[in-house]
Amino acid sequence: MAMEHKGYVADPIELDPGDGTFSGVVAGLSDVIHFEGTNASELWDSFRGSIDEYLKLCNELGHRS
Repeated sequence: MAMEHKGYVADPIELDPGDGTFSGVVAGLSDVIHFEGTNASELWDSFRGSIDEYLKLCNELGHRS
């Protein structure tokens, strides 16, 4: 299952077995958007929040996202 929010896709999603943290990056951008969580709910919240903050910053700076 791919994670998608506002047209942005997370790829890849990885698990750090040492600390049980899931993390990922948003695919297809020249900027790096990283997010993480210790469970599915936290991972989704972090992913969506990261995209929303990225879009807000792009808008404030007048950059295309």
